[in-house]
Amino acid sequence: MLKTHTRRLVYVPHLHRESAPACLPQVVQFLSVGLADRPVAGELLPDGLPYTPAEARACLRDLLEYGLSVGREGDLYALTAAADDSQAVAARRAESRALARFADTGESEAASSAGEALPGERLRNAQKTLLLASYLEERARELDALQARFADGRKGLAQVIGVEDGDDDIDLPALDAFTPDLPGSGMDVLRPSWRVVLDNMACFLPEDAALFTCDHVMLAALGDAGVVFEPVSVETLRRFEGLDAALAPKLVQACVPLWQALGLSGPQAERPWLDREALFIGCAACQTGA
Repeated sequence: MLKTHTRRLVYVPHLHRESAPACLPQVVQFLSVGLADRPVAGELLPDGLPYTPAEARACLRDLLEYGLSVGREGDLYALTAAADDSQAVAARRAESRALARFADTGESEAASSAGEALPGERLRNAQKTLLLASYLEERARELDALQARFADGRKGLAQVIGVEDGDDDIDLPALDAFTPDLPGSGMDVLRPSWRVVLDNMACFLPEDAALFTCDHVMLAALGDAGVVFEPVSVETLRRFEGLDAALAPKLVQACVPLWQALGLSGPQAERPWLDREALFIGCAACQTGA
């Protein structure tokens, strides 16, 4: 049942409007990961972020520095083998393990150790994961833009030397450098799993927030998890200023506990924030990948 106080729409799994479809209604907000010193238009700054903006920027910088200079936890242990096992070293080991785990599996340390961590540690781990997810999303957009530039450059060079579009029989090694060589888009390669993003967003979502998505992979996975979508109701449209009746034929909705949306078998005692029932609104066209 839809809660009467549901008033805000937050996009998932993207954390930047630039990564979402251009047709997205302006009423939909994006969860801030806490990097900006001042409020950003279109972003929802949640209560309870453990790091100040300056601390968040420093935290992200440290995580990236560890990832680039250390790489994997085994390398870190080799570098610190002769050092005292101080709290600082232990903290660096923990952060390196978390970064390596996130890069290798897409799973956050917050999810794996929530049963042992204190509430403050859970929130810090969740914000760290969102900081990394936001960073990777930005790099993915840059990679997609670079691929597009390479494709345009290849096409322009082909025109200069007289190769027509669609003429694939001509061997032109000089064009190979302008040919993208990625198994999909930058988002496919770099963006973390939507489950990782949603799982950690859940720690900070306001009680009056519903979730909006145009991600057909996520919508299909929700269906596989037993989430049944139905056409968006008139009542739902009235709750969110900016979702007018003209959008109704394109939208579907479902209201389920977050643990079910994440594909879990039941409530998680160590992660009670996943017990909340959330309203999901999605694009019916996106649901089929259209």
